Amino acid sequence: MPVGGMRSRSHFPEPELVYDVGTNYERSLSEFTARKYLPEDFMISFFMNVFGNLKKSVVLVAFLAVLGTVILFIRQQFLTGDELRYLLYATSFIRHLTLVMPVEEWSAVTLQAARFPSTTLPSGGNSAVVMNGVYLPVFLSPVAGLFSLAGLRFVTLLTGFFGLFRLFRMASGITGQNAALAATMIAALSLPLIAYLHVFYMEAFLFTFTVVSWERICYRDRNAGWKQDSLTAAILVAIPFIHMRGCVVAVFLSFLLLQKIWASNQKKRAVLISACAAAVGVVFILANLAVYGAITGPVNSARPPLPGEWFSVISMQLFNVRHGFFAYAPIWIIGYAGLLYGSLGKPVPLARQALILAVIAAFTGVGVNPGECWPARFWCLSLPMLTVGLAIWMRHARGLATWLAFLLLLLPTLLNTGLYFYDPNVFVENRQFSATWEILFRHLTSAFRPGYLLPVEDDDPADMLAAAYFTFASMAVILLCVGALRWRLMSLPVIGIFLAIADLSHVKLVPCSGEAGINEPHRLVVSPSPPIRAFSIMSGRPYESWFTPGQLHRFHVSVFSEAGKSMSWSIPANQVVTVSCNVPVRQMELRTDDFDLTDEVNYHIDFAISRSVLRRWFAARSCREL
Repeated sequence: MPVGGMRSRSHFPEPELVYDVGTNYERSLSEFTARKYLPEDFMISFFMNVFGNLKKSVVLVAFLAVLGTVILFIRQQFLTGDELRYLLYATSFIRHLTLVMPVEEWSAVTLQAARFPSTTLPSGGNSAVVMNGVYLPVFLSPVAGLFSLAGLRFVTLLTGFFGLFRLFRMASGITGQNAALAATMIAALSLPLIAYLHVFYMEAFLFTFTVVSWERICYRDRNAGWKQDSLTAAILVAIPFIHMRGCVVAVFLSFLLLQKIWASNQKKRAVLISACAAAVGVVFILANLAVYGAITGPVNSARPPLPGEWFSVISMQLFNVRHGFFAYAPIWIIGYAGLLYGSLGKPVPLARQALILAVIAAFTGVGVNPGECWPARFWCLSLPMLTVGLAIWMRHARGLATWLAFLLLLLPTLLNTGLYFYDPNVFVENRQFSATWEILFRHLTSAFRPGYLLPVEDDDPADMLAAAYFTFASMAVILLCVGALRWRLMSLPVIGIFLAIADLSHVKLVPCSGEAGINEPHRLVVSPSPPIRAFSIMSGRPYESWFTPGQLHRFHVSVFSEAGKSMSWSIPANQVVTVSCNVPVRQMELRTDDFDLTDEVNYHIDFAISRSVLRRWFAARSCREL
């Protein structure tokens, strides 16, 4: 989207035909003839509506074809995490009609699929192997039998692309085709969806089934027949079988479908569909009990958070270094802003409905433990609603400052997309600090290291404070982006927040002497030269944690000033220790009784001087007495 030459009016003009909720995409021939259009009027209207829509659809199809080609021929993503078990279930079922095969046979399957022989079956807690969704792998087991992992991944890619195409059609009826096309292309190009388009996880299927069912409900004709409603209901009841995390979203969409059927004076059909859905629900519960021994099925280890955990879990899943949704695709902040804007004042069709669905998806679809996977896995369920919100926001955006704020949020999103194309597997290494932002820092940005600001996975006070700061900043950006659609100057604080984050991440790598004595493996001494006020120390392998998540080990930190004064305090940390003082620090000493620092320091140690103006203004209180 060009920046130069922006006028005050939107780049997405008013569409000639915007569909309201409850109408169809194309007016039928009978509607035109019933309104007694002249033949030439009919032809003009028909070609303007259908051919215009076809033109944008062709653009999207061409874009997806290019994207699919790139995804298929870039470096393949690792066979890891839950995908191993999904492949096991599908292959075992087609060969033995069971979910688990002998380990020797499994070793041959992994050797063929990923060029490594697995010596054990993919198990989780308590050595359980059947712990993930089995219904979709069983359904696609013929594909696994014929084409193994490559076939399953290709079906996933086609399913995701189909969902994107239907999402574009639905959004076009709300915002017009230009904004809908731009938002859909951003959804396809950005994390998290792009990472799950070509791995056999459930996310692309969950995304597509949600889009298709929602679209069919929103644009259901009042005179819809049995076949149309039955197909919509079948798609809805399939969502829990794909993954239980979509269960509550599916229930809400089911109520919307039944409400529309009832309002169409088709009460018998509504009752019958409800009865059939209830019967399928009973079958689903019985199947879960038989396969997993629990009604909740495979969500025991990745359960949605309880109400008391909502803030801690959701904030960490938005911002932590491994799975943070906004940490790697901040453009979706605008998606929430668009839904909120469309729900206020003169409502935009579907905006309030999408906002409710987005809230439900966030609080019931985001699990506590995403496991070994690419970023923001659980947020794929929210993407249909957020894409609609992004299209609404883009449709109503005005002014250079507003679009500048948009571009500032889009830039880091596309940087991570570019890194995904360069090496998709580097995102899997974001265990305890952001290896991806580290790569961008070393090879592209050279001065900005935002990965230092992100919380890690450990649930310690320092991480929760960082998550809280980012949460409040994001809420402020959402509200400001809503206000910017009415008062353009409100986009200026958004730019200010972005610049503040950039300033806090402004660092420079410098040489330093760091040593951990052989006789004192729990002590690390670092001496910056010359003495400096604010810095960060990182050592060890970026893909390995100092501690496993859940451990709250603390480090004893002592700093010494040039004047000989010292200050000591205790902090929780993992991989990165940050010190901020109002006077130059001559030496820092790090001690812990729980961890051997020798090997980590021998591997490598980074010493980064903070160049942040804000850090110099607001030095850490613990160092001020120096």
